[in-house]
Amino acid sequence: MTMPETGEVLQQGVLNTGEERQYDKAPLQVVAADGGAVEVLIYGRQQPRATAGERKNWFVPARG
Repeated sequence: MTMPETGEVLQQGVLNTGEERQYDKAPLQVVAADGGAVEVLIYGRQQPRATAGERKNWFVPARG
């Protein structure tokens, strides 16, 4: 997870099965090396997954 405006990295590494992360900062750039292996919810809405093994990016806008 990266703050796009500052480049600050909030999380980098491997998540274990069942492990969750939740952030109350936005905007955020979420990147997963295997976008098919994670479930991403943005403001409670599930986001489309990538094909297994495919890198995937999600953008979390600031709430307006």
